[in-house]
Amino acid sequence: MRSMLALEYGYLVKELQPLIGKRFSKIARIKSGYKMKVGSIDLTCRPGIRLYITKYIEEAEDADAFVEKARKELKGKILKGIEQINQDRILMFDFGELKLYFEMFAKGNLVLIKNGKTMSALRYETWSDRVIKTNRKYEPPKVPAEKIEDVISGNYIIVSLLKLPLGRLYVEELLERTGMDEKTPGIELSKEQIEEIKKTIEEMKKEFKPYVFYEDEKPVDFGLVKFSKYKELEAKEFKTLSEAEDEFYFKQPEAEKKSDIEKLERRLKKQEEYLEKLKIEEKELKEKGDFIYANYQKIEEILEIARNSGLDKIEEKLSEYEAKTNKKEKSIKVEI
Repeated sequence: MRSMLALEYGYLVKELQPLIGKRFSKIARIKSGYKMKVGSIDLTCRPGIRLYITKYIEEAEDADAFVEKARKELKGKILKGIEQINQDRILMFDFGELKLYFEMFAKGNLVLIKNGKTMSALRYETWSDRVIKTNRKYEPPKVPAEKIEDVISGNYIIVSLLKLPLGRLYVEELLERTGMDEKTPGIELSKEQIEEIKKTIEEMKKEFKPYVFYEDEKPVDFGLVKFSKYKELEAKEFKTLSEAEDEFYFKQPEAEKKSDIEKLERRLKKQEEYLEKLKIEEKELKEKGDFIYANYQKIEEILEIARNSGLDKIEEKLSEYEAKTNKKEKSIKVEI
C-alpha cells in the first residue's frame, strides 16, 4: 500500500489550516484505521499510511482505549494550530495544553499529550533515544538531516538522498531530472552537481500540484509533480492533495479486498492441512484402539504375567508371544 511521504505531509499541513479555530467533534475507530471530525470536516487516518481530509464516511467500529481517552479529553476543545514536526512524517494538532500527534512512519501511532507528557497512545514503545509511555515526557524522533552535505557519503547517491525528508518517489524524480546515476557514490559528486541537486529540489517544490496517475482508467499512484516514471500514464490534476488521495485510496478496495481474500485463503489452506493431519492421527489412534479392544483379553493376560514375574523369567513365560526384555530400560516387547 502506497504510504504518504514527508514532502506530502508538508503540503497537506497547508490544506489543513482552515481547520484552526474549529472545535474537535469526535474521533472513532473504523475498518481502515481512524476518523476524526474537527468542525464539520472529516479526516481519515490509517496509521503509518495516510492522513487527509475525506468526503467518504466509513462506519464506526467499537472504540478502543485510545479512542475513548481522546474523546473524553478533546471533547469541545478548539484547534489552535497544525504543524509538521521536523519536516518529518509527523503532524501535530495543537489543542492548547492537549496535543494530538500523528506519527505516520513505520506502523504509525497516535499519541495524546497533556502538558508535554503522554496521556495515551495506540502503541507504547521504547527506542534507544525516546520512549512513548504514560506520564513520560513526549519527544519526537531526532531531526532528520536537511542539508545534502550532511548526508553525502560513500554510499550510492540515492541511498544518501533518502536520508533527507523527501521520500523515494521524489528522490527518484530528482535524480532523473538531474541526469545522475543513482549508483554514483555520493563522495564522487562535484560541488556543481550538489548545487544542481539543490536547485532541482527547489524547482520541484515550486511545481507542486496534486496529481493522480491512471493506467487503463485505474489510479495507480498520486503525487505532487508529474513524475517522469509515469510519463506514459494519464495525469489528472486535483484541487487539493486530500481530493487526490480520496480518489486514489478509495478506488483501491478491490485490490485490498483481493489481498484480504488471499490472506484468508492461505489461512484456510493451513487449517485444511492441519485438519487433514488430525484426521490421519485420528485414524491411526482409532486403529490402535480397535486393535487393543480386539485383543483386550490377551493384553490383560500378558500384563498380569509381567506384573507377577521377574525380568529373567518373563521371556520364558511369554515365549508364545516371542517376548523380548530390555533390562536396561526395564521394558518388554511382545508380538501379538
